Amino acid sequence: MQVFVSEYVCGGGWPGAEISGSLATEGRAMLAAVVADLSRLENVSVVATWDRRLPPPPFPAGVTRLVDSPADEARQFDHLVSTSDAVLVIAPELGGTLLERCRRVEQLGGRLLGPSSPAVALCADKYQLAEHWRASGISTIPTCECGTPTADSRPYFPFTFPAVLKPRHGAGSQDMHLVHSAAELTTRPELAAMLADPKFIIQPYLEGTACSVSLLISPDGRSVEPLLPGKQYVSSEDQFVYRGGQIPWSGDRAEQLQHAAFTACRGIPGLTGYVGVDLLIPTKAGRPPLVVEINPRLTTSYLGYRQATDDNLTVWMLYPEQFANPVRWKPGVVEFGADGQIVSRRN
Repeated sequence: MQVFVSEYVCGGGWPGAEISGSLATEGRAMLAAVVADLSRLENVSVVATWDRRLPPPPFPAGVTRLVDSPADEARQFDHLVSTSDAVLVIAPELGGTLLERCRRVEQLGGRLLGPSSPAVALCADKYQLAEHWRASGISTIPTCECGTPTADSRPYFPFTFPAVLKPRHGAGSQDMHLVHSAAELTTRPELAAMLADPKFIIQPYLEGTACSVSLLISPDGRSVEPLLPGKQYVSSEDQFVYRGGQIPWSGDRAEQLQHAAFTACRGIPGLTGYVGVDLLIPTKAGRPPLVVEINPRLTTSYLGYRQATDDNLTVWMLYPEQFANPVRWKPGVVEFGADGQIVSRRN
Protein backbone atom coordinates (compact mmCIF):
# COMPACT_ATOMS: atom_id res chain seq x y z
CA MET A 1 0.00 0.00 0.00
CA GLN A 2 1.31 3.44 -0.91
CA VAL A 3 0.22 6.38 1.25
CA PHE A 4 0.68 9.93 0.00
CA VAL A 5 1.06 12.48 2.82
CA SER A 6 0.44 15.98 1.49
CA GLU A 7 1.42 18.83 3.81
CA TYR A 8 0.57 22.10 2.06
CA VAL A 9 2.92 24.66 3.64
CA CYS A 10 6.23 22.77 3.57
CA GLY A 11 5.23 20.41 0.78
CA GLY A 12 5.48 23.05 -1.92
CA GLY A 13 1.97 24.49 -2.14
CA TRP A 14 2.66 27.69 -0.20
CA PRO A 15 2.56 30.61 -2.68
CA GLY A 16 4.53 33.15 -0.61
CA ALA A 17 8.14 34.05 -1.18
CA GLU A 18 9.04 33.00 2.38
CA ILE A 19 8.02 29.83 4.18
CA SER A 20 8.13 30.65 7.87
CA GLY A 21 5.96 31.29 10.89
CA SER A 22 3.85 28.99 13.03
CA LEU A 23 2.02 27.31 10.15
CA ALA A 24 5.32 26.19 8.65
CA THR A 25 6.72 25.13 12.04
CA GLU A 26 3.66 23.08 12.96
CA GLY A 27 3.27 21.73 9.44
CA ARG A 28 6.84 20.46 9.33
CA ALA A 29 6.49 18.82 12.75
CA MET A 30 3.21 17.07 11.89
CA LEU A 31 4.53 15.92 8.52
CA ALA A 32 7.73 14.48 10.00
CA ALA A 33 5.81 12.67 12.76
CA VAL A 34 3.12 11.06 10.63
CA VAL A 35 5.59 10.04 7.89
CA ALA A 36 7.76 8.36 10.53
CA ASP A 37 4.74 6.51 11.98
CA LEU A 38 3.38 5.35 8.63
CA SER A 39 6.86 4.23 7.56
CA ARG A 40 7.01 1.83 10.53
CA LEU A 41 4.01 -0.16 9.28
CA GLU A 42 4.48 -3.39 7.37
CA ASN A 43 3.51 -3.37 3.70
CA VAL A 44 3.15 0.42 3.67
CA SER A 45 5.30 2.78 1.60
CA VAL A 46 5.09 6.53 2.05
CA VAL A 47 5.61 9.45 -0.33
CA ALA A 48 5.53 13.15 0.51
CA THR A 49 6.34 16.32 -1.41
CA TRP A 50 8.87 18.84 -0.08
CA ASP A 51 9.58 22.42 -1.11
CA ARG A 52 13.05 22.65 -2.64
CA ARG A 53 13.55 26.12 -1.10
CA LEU A 54 13.62 24.59 2.39
CA PRO A 55 16.45 22.75 4.15
CA PRO A 56 16.52 18.96 3.61
CA PRO A 57 13.28 17.23 4.65
CA PRO A 58 12.96 15.42 8.00
CA PHE A 59 12.39 12.02 6.37
CA PRO A 60 14.32 9.58 4.13
CA ALA A 61 15.21 10.36 0.53
CA GLY A 62 13.07 7.49 -0.72
CA VAL A 63 9.97 9.23 0.65
CA THR A 64 10.74 12.66 -0.80
CA ARG A 65 9.37 14.20 -3.98
CA LEU A 66 11.04 17.60 -4.35
CA VAL A 67 8.87 20.46 -5.60
CA ASP A 68 10.10 23.52 -7.50
CA SER A 69 7.00 25.76 -7.36
CA PRO A 70 3.31 25.77 -6.37
CA ALA A 71 2.45 24.88 -9.97
CA ASP A 72 4.84 21.92 -9.82
CA GLU A 73 3.35 20.90 -6.48
CA ALA A 74 -0.16 20.93 -7.98
CA ARG A 75 0.98 18.63 -10.79
CA GLN A 76 2.73 16.27 -8.41
CA PHE A 77 -0.24 16.36 -6.03
CA ASP A 78 -2.57 15.14 -8.79
CA HIS A 79 -0.12 12.45 -9.91
CA LEU A 80 0.52 11.11 -6.40
CA VAL A 81 -3.18 11.11 -5.51
CA SER A 82 -3.90 9.11 -8.67
CA THR A 83 -1.10 6.59 -8.08
CA SER A 84 -1.46 6.10 -4.31
CA ASP A 85 -3.80 3.84 -2.36
CA ALA A 86 -4.59 6.45 0.29
CA VAL A 87 -4.01 10.18 0.85
CA LEU A 88 -3.58 12.09 4.10
CA VAL A 89 -4.08 15.84 3.58
CA ILE A 90 -2.56 18.29 6.06
CA ALA A 91 -3.43 21.89 5.22
CA PRO A 92 -4.72 25.02 6.97
CA GLU A 93 -8.34 26.01 6.62
CA LEU A 94 -7.19 29.52 5.58
CA GLY A 95 -8.60 30.61 2.25
CA GLY A 96 -10.40 27.31 1.81
CA THR A 97 -7.11 25.49 1.21
CA LEU A 98 -7.95 22.33 3.17
CA LEU A 99 -11.38 22.09 1.56
CA GLU A 100 -10.01 22.62 -1.96
CA ARG A 101 -7.42 19.88 -1.58
CA CYS A 102 -9.85 17.37 -0.09
CA ARG A 103 -12.24 18.03 -2.96
CA ARG A 104 -9.42 17.47 -5.44
CA VAL A 105 -8.61 14.08 -3.90
CA GLU A 106 -12.27 13.09 -4.24
CA GLN A 107 -12.44 14.34 -7.84
CA LEU A 108 -9.43 12.19 -8.72
CA GLY A 109 -10.96 9.13 -7.07
CA GLY A 110 -8.46 9.00 -4.20
CA ARG A 111 -9.10 7.53 -0.76
CA LEU A 112 -9.01 10.26 1.86
CA LEU A 113 -7.59 9.28 5.25
CA GLY A 114 -9.73 11.92 6.87
CA PRO A 115 -13.02 13.81 6.63
CA SER A 116 -14.96 14.16 3.39
CA SER A 117 -15.10 17.55 1.70
CA PRO A 118 -18.68 18.31 2.93
CA ALA A 119 -17.58 17.63 6.51
CA VAL A 120 -14.51 19.82 6.02
CA ALA A 121 -16.69 22.58 4.54
CA LEU A 122 -18.88 22.68 7.65
CA CYS A 123 -16.10 22.35 10.23
CA ALA A 124 -13.80 24.87 8.55
CA ASP A 125 -16.54 27.54 8.64
CA LYS A 126 -16.59 28.56 12.29
CA TYR A 127 -19.83 30.51 11.97
CA GLN A 128 -21.78 27.75 10.22
CA LEU A 129 -20.40 25.18 12.66
CA ALA A 130 -21.53 27.31 15.63
CA GLU A 131 -24.99 27.63 14.04
CA HIS A 132 -25.11 23.86 13.52
CA TRP A 133 -24.23 23.27 17.18
CA ARG A 134 -26.74 25.87 18.39
CA ALA A 135 -29.54 24.24 16.39
CA SER A 136 -28.50 20.84 17.78
CA GLY A 137 -28.54 22.03 21.39
CA ILE A 138 -24.77 21.61 21.86
CA SER A 139 -23.07 23.95 24.32
CA THR A 140 -20.78 26.33 22.48
CA ILE A 141 -19.68 29.97 22.56
CA PRO A 142 -22.13 32.55 21.09
CA THR A 143 -20.83 33.43 17.64
CA CYS A 144 -21.77 36.33 15.36
CA GLU A 145 -20.81 37.16 11.80
CA CYS A 146 -18.87 40.32 11.20
CA GLY A 147 -19.64 42.68 8.35
CA THR A 148 -23.37 43.10 9.01
CA PRO A 149 -24.00 46.87 8.92
CA THR A 150 -26.09 48.66 11.54
CA ALA A 151 -26.83 52.29 12.25
CA ASP A 152 -23.38 52.81 13.76
CA SER A 153 -21.60 50.73 11.08
CA ARG A 154 -20.87 47.88 13.46
CA PRO A 155 -22.50 44.44 13.49
CA TYR A 156 -24.93 43.63 16.23
CA PHE A 157 -23.79 41.10 18.80
CA PRO A 158 -25.72 40.15 21.95
CA PHE A 159 -22.87 40.30 24.44
CA THR A 160 -20.45 42.79 25.94
CA PHE A 161 -16.69 43.19 25.71
CA PRO A 162 -14.05 41.82 26.04
CA ALA A 163 -14.52 39.87 22.84
CA VAL A 164 -12.50 37.75 20.44
CA LEU A 165 -12.17 38.59 16.75
CA LYS A 166 -10.96 35.77 14.52
CA PRO A 167 -11.16 34.54 10.94
CA ARG A 168 -14.27 32.64 9.95
CA HIS A 169 -11.94 30.20 8.21
CA GLY A 170 -8.73 30.08 10.24
CA ALA A 171 -6.07 27.82 11.70
CA GLY A 172 -3.31 27.90 14.27
CA SER A 173 -4.55 31.02 16.14
CA GLN A 174 -3.76 33.10 13.05
CA ASP A 175 -5.25 36.62 13.21
CA MET A 176 -7.07 36.01 16.51
CA HIS A 177 -7.36 39.23 18.52
CA LEU A 178 -8.62 40.09 21.99
CA VAL A 179 -10.71 43.29 21.96
CA HIS A 180 -10.97 44.74 25.44
CA SER A 181 -13.68 47.35 24.80
CA ALA A 182 -15.83 48.89 22.07
CA ALA A 183 -13.72 52.03 22.34
CA GLU A 184 -10.67 50.03 21.27
CA LEU A 185 -12.25 49.61 17.85
CA THR A 186 -11.93 53.36 17.28
CA THR A 187 -8.25 53.47 18.26
CA ARG A 188 -7.16 50.36 16.35
CA PRO A 189 -8.29 50.69 12.71
CA GLU A 190 -7.14 47.15 11.86
CA LEU A 191 -9.66 45.73 14.35
CA ALA A 192 -12.45 47.95 13.03
CA ALA A 193 -11.66 46.69 9.54
CA MET A 194 -11.96 43.08 10.71
CA LEU A 195 -15.29 43.85 12.38
CA ALA A 196 -16.59 45.12 9.04
CA ASP A 197 -15.28 42.09 7.14
CA PRO A 198 -17.63 39.09 6.67
CA LYS A 199 -14.58 36.82 6.60
CA PHE A 200 -14.32 37.32 10.40
CA ILE A 201 -16.48 36.34 13.37
CA ILE A 202 -16.76 37.78 16.88
CA GLN A 203 -17.36 35.95 20.15
CA PRO A 204 -17.42 36.93 23.82
CA TYR A 205 -14.15 36.31 25.62
CA LEU A 206 -14.76 33.74 28.33
CA GLU A 207 -12.35 32.95 31.14
CA GLY A 208 -11.44 29.32 31.38
CA THR A 209 -9.03 26.51 30.55
CA ALA A 210 -8.36 25.77 26.89
CA CYS A 211 -8.45 22.02 26.25
CA SER A 212 -8.66 19.67 23.32
CA VAL A 213 -9.73 16.11 22.63
CA SER A 214 -8.76 14.31 19.45
CA LEU A 215 -10.86 11.49 18.08
CA LEU A 216 -10.11 8.63 15.71
CA ILE A 217 -13.26 7.89 13.71
CA SER A 218 -13.72 4.86 11.46
CA PRO A 219 -14.48 5.39 7.74
CA ASP A 220 -18.15 4.50 8.23
CA GLY A 221 -18.43 6.84 11.24
CA ARG A 222 -19.74 4.08 13.48
CA SER A 223 -16.66 3.48 15.62
CA VAL A 224 -14.92 6.21 17.61
CA GLU A 225 -11.75 6.05 19.68
CA PRO A 226 -11.60 9.17 21.88
CA LEU A 227 -8.04 10.07 22.81
CA LEU A 228 -6.93 11.60 26.10
CA PRO A 229 -7.96 15.20 26.84
CA GLY A 230 -5.07 17.62 26.56
CA LYS A 231 -4.44 21.12 27.84
CA GLN A 232 -3.57 23.85 25.34
CA TYR A 233 -1.00 26.54 26.07
CA VAL A 234 -2.32 29.71 24.47
CA SER A 235 -1.10 33.21 25.26
CA SER A 236 -3.82 35.84 25.09
CA GLU A 237 -2.43 39.33 25.22
CA ASP A 238 -3.76 41.40 22.32
CA GLN A 239 -3.24 38.53 19.87
CA PHE A 240 -3.56 34.83 20.64
CA VAL A 241 -0.54 32.58 20.07
CA TYR A 242 -0.51 28.80 20.32
CA ARG A 243 2.45 27.59 22.43
CA GLY A 244 1.92 23.83 22.55
CA GLY A 245 0.22 21.65 25.07
CA GLN A 246 0.14 18.90 27.67
CA ILE A 247 -1.23 15.35 27.39
CA PRO A 248 -3.10 14.27 29.36
CA TRP A 249 -4.77 17.24 31.02
CA SER A 250 -4.38 16.85 34.75
CA GLY A 251 -7.96 17.79 35.66
CA ASP A 252 -10.72 15.45 36.80
CA ARG A 253 -13.20 15.94 33.93
CA ALA A 254 -11.68 13.64 31.32
CA GLU A 255 -14.84 11.65 30.58
CA GLN A 256 -16.92 14.83 30.42
CA LEU A 257 -14.51 16.37 27.90
CA GLN A 258 -14.41 13.21 25.78
CA HIS A 259 -18.20 13.03 25.77
CA ALA A 260 -18.49 16.70 24.76
CA ALA A 261 -16.04 16.16 21.89
CA PHE A 262 -17.89 13.02 20.76
CA THR A 263 -21.25 14.80 20.87
CA ALA A 264 -19.88 17.75 18.90
CA CYS A 265 -18.78 15.42 16.08
CA ARG A 266 -21.65 12.93 16.12
CA GLY A 267 -24.08 14.87 13.91
CA ILE A 268 -21.62 15.65 11.10
CA PRO A 269 -21.69 13.06 8.29
CA GLY A 270 -18.34 12.27 6.69
CA LEU A 271 -16.29 13.25 9.73
CA THR A 272 -13.74 10.42 9.80
CA GLY A 273 -10.07 9.74 10.49
CA TYR A 274 -8.14 11.94 12.91
CA VAL A 275 -10.18 14.92 14.15
CA GLY A 276 -9.27 17.50 16.78
CA VAL A 277 -11.91 19.22 18.94
CA ASP A 278 -11.07 22.39 20.87
CA LEU A 279 -12.98 22.99 24.10
CA LEU A 280 -13.13 25.50 26.93
CA ILE A 281 -13.73 24.67 30.59
CA PRO A 282 -15.28 27.86 32.01
CA THR A 283 -13.74 29.25 35.17
CA LYS A 284 -17.17 29.52 36.76
CA ALA A 285 -17.66 26.38 38.84
CA GLY A 286 -20.16 23.82 37.69
CA ARG A 287 -20.48 25.00 34.11
CA PRO A 288 -20.15 22.28 31.44
CA PRO A 289 -17.36 22.33 28.86
CA LEU A 290 -18.04 24.42 25.77
CA VAL A 291 -17.00 23.15 22.36
CA VAL A 292 -15.13 25.84 20.43
CA GLU A 293 -14.26 24.36 17.04
CA ILE A 294 -13.44 21.19 15.13
CA ASN A 295 -10.18 20.77 13.25
CA PRO A 296 -11.02 18.31 10.45
CA ARG A 297 -7.41 17.26 9.97
CA LEU A 298 -4.27 16.24 11.82
CA THR A 299 -3.46 18.68 14.63
CA THR A 300 -0.32 19.56 16.54
CA SER A 301 -1.66 17.54 19.48
CA TYR A 302 -0.78 14.45 17.46
CA LEU A 303 2.85 15.15 18.39
CA GLY A 304 2.02 14.72 22.06
CA TYR A 305 -0.29 11.76 21.60
CA ARG A 306 2.30 9.70 19.77
CA GLN A 307 4.70 10.19 22.69
CA ALA A 308 2.04 9.16 25.22
CA THR A 309 1.51 5.69 23.74
CA ASP A 310 3.54 2.79 22.40
CA ASP A 311 0.80 2.18 19.83
CA ASN A 312 1.07 3.53 16.29
CA LEU A 313 -1.96 5.79 15.86
CA THR A 314 -1.78 5.65 12.07
CA VAL A 315 -3.03 2.04 12.25
CA TRP A 316 -6.47 3.39 13.26
CA MET A 317 -6.36 5.78 10.28
CA LEU A 318 -5.67 2.97 7.80
CA TYR A 319 -7.48 -0.11 9.06
CA PRO A 320 -11.14 -0.06 10.25
CA GLU A 321 -10.71 -3.37 12.11
CA GLN A 322 -8.28 -1.67 14.50
CA PHE A 323 -11.24 -0.03 16.25
CA ALA A 324 -11.84 -3.29 18.08
CA ASN A 325 -8.77 -2.37 20.16
CA PRO A 326 -8.45 0.69 22.42
CA VAL A 327 -5.31 2.83 22.39
CA ARG A 328 -2.99 1.84 25.25
CA TRP A 329 -1.62 4.85 27.11
CA LYS A 330 1.64 5.07 29.02
CA PRO A 331 1.63 6.56 32.52
CA GLY A 332 2.84 10.11 32.97
CA VAL A 333 2.45 13.51 31.34
CA VAL A 334 3.94 14.76 28.06
CA GLU A 335 4.47 18.48 27.41
CA PHE A 336 5.24 19.65 23.88
CA GLY A 337 5.85 22.91 22.07
CA ALA A 338 4.21 24.18 18.90
CA ASP A 339 7.33 23.09 17.02
CA GLY A 340 6.72 19.48 17.99
CA GLN A 341 9.63 19.29 20.39
CA ILE A 342 8.97 17.41 23.62
CA VAL A 343 9.48 19.85 26.48
CA SER A 344 9.21 17.35 29.32
CA ARG A 345 8.01 13.90 30.37
CA ARG A 346 7.09 13.17 33.95
CA ASN A 347 5.33 10.42 35.84
